[in-house]
Amino acid sequence: LSHVVNINCMNGSYECKMLGDTYEKDLAAHVHALGLSPSCTTALSTAAWTELRAIEEVCFRDLTVTAVVTGDPASYYEEDGNYEMLPPGTINIFLFINQNLTDAAMSRALMLCGESKAAAVSQLLLGSCYSEEIATGSGTDGIVIASNLCGTRTLTDASGHS
Repeated sequence: LSHVVNINCMNGSYECKMLGDTYEKDLAAHVHALGLSPSCTTALSTAAWTELRAIEEVCFRDLTVTAVVTGDPASYYEEDGNYEMLPPGTINIFLFINQNLTDAAMSRALMLCGESKAAAVSQLLLGSCYSEEIATGSGTDGIVIASNLCGTRTLTDASGHS
């Protein structure tokens, strides 16, 4: 894969509309519209806007990890002087690593990324929309990890200690 994209499925409205009769064809249509080939592109289809993103980059020696996290802003709706808190939405994480990772390290990085998201959401004390528990994310959250296959090193571990 050579491209990673975040496709906003809402097409500028508050209703998601499929551009194909299957999810795969929908993603392919969006990717083609960007001038990319679906065979070398991975995508998250979401209502989360890339304009509402946070970017954090951490460097150590020749390793750089960049996280791009999309989500909905904390918000509310006011009507006749009453405020209704709107539920938080999708959290998408794009993690870019400038070195090659073994399959085992990629799997561990994915697990650690999911754990980190759940910990961050829990620290914010965001309530679940479906239970009385603290949320750990939503059912539409997504994670894409991209590593540089031509990096100067191949990393074999991506644990919380490395």
